[in-house]
Amino acid sequence: YKRYWWREQLKRSWISKNVDAGFVAGTASRAYLMDLGLPGERIWERYDVVDNHYFASRVRSIRKYARTEHEKAGLPDNYFLYVGRFSPEKNLMRLLQAYRLYKDSSHAPWGLVLVGDGPQREELQSIAKWEGLDDIVWPGFRYLQELPLYYALAGCFVLPSVREPWGLVVNEAMASGLPILVSSRCGCSLDLVRDGSNGFTFAPYNPSQLAELMTEVSNLSSARLDELGRASAEIIAEFTPEHWAQNLFQAISSVTGRQDHGKTELVSAAS
Repeated sequence: YKRYWWREQLKRSWISKNVDAGFVAGTASRAYLMDLGLPGERIWERYDVVDNHYFASRVRSIRKYARTEHEKAGLPDNYFLYVGRFSPEKNLMRLLQAYRLYKDSSHAPWGLVLVGDGPQREELQSIAKWEGLDDIVWPGFRYLQELPLYYALAGCFVLPSVREPWGLVVNEAMASGLPILVSSRCGCSLDLVRDGSNGFTFAPYNPSQLAELMTEVSNLSSARLDELGRASAEIIAEFTPEHWAQNLFQAISSVTGRQDHGKTELVSAAS
């Protein structure tokens, strides 16, 4: 989002006078807090985590009966998955454009499942109908306990946002062992995506690039897809509630050790 120089200057002034330590999501938010004047050695990461074990264990159970679950849920055999709000910053209009390009160039295209709801739902569905994308599945809003089903049966997760401080749904997808396609404007992309190892990043304003990556992923062998999924699970294993607690403890300890300086604030920052 747009930042104004005078607001940033006010933040710098406040941080220099009041803040001893920062607790942030990852690389992008660390860089932002450093730009505001907080030294890197006083910043701890792993602020944005999910219960990896919950998703991994639920997904394993569901995949044992994948064929039955596919039929019960009415989901495609293979599909790209999005989970989140249907709002402008999520960039779903361009995801639909990319999917149209992908389908036009593919002999056996995967499906697309969009889980969620929001102010753009009707508009997105109208565009999909106009574009002839009648095979898109719209399950609507789903509670946390319902999400593992969609992660378990998906082939790849996509987050196309033009503005996203982090993107916890990427954590969920990786804990579920999925390859990922993540916009370079998502804060998590620098920390969670290893291009070619567990997925790819893409420019969110370039539907053609995303379409090409969708083609590349859907053409991979099952063994290669499994390899990317395992890499996702290994990477996200470093982003757990335990890491969150450990780093928060270290940040607080650093603050209490500097109370004689007259500053006792701990802040978190988004990119």
